[in-house]
Amino acid sequence: MSDHETVRQLLAFSAAGLLDASEDRLVREHARQCAACAAELDEFAGLSAGLSARDRPGYVRDCLAGLAVQ
Repeated sequence: MSDHETVRQLLAFSAAGLLDASEDRLVREHARQCAACAAELDEFAGLSAGLSARDRPGYVRDCLAGLAVQ
């Protein structure tokens, strides 16, 4: 799998703050050089912010954790 594909799989998790520092650094560095991933990361960040506004703490993390299991 290419670095690009690896990063694409991590974008939503990065936007939700669920990655460790080294994974998040990989995503952010790639997004600075790849307009498509930067745009997708921005979209996920917007979704994450909207979901974070929900009343229940941890809602975004629970949703993303469920997706990762599937």
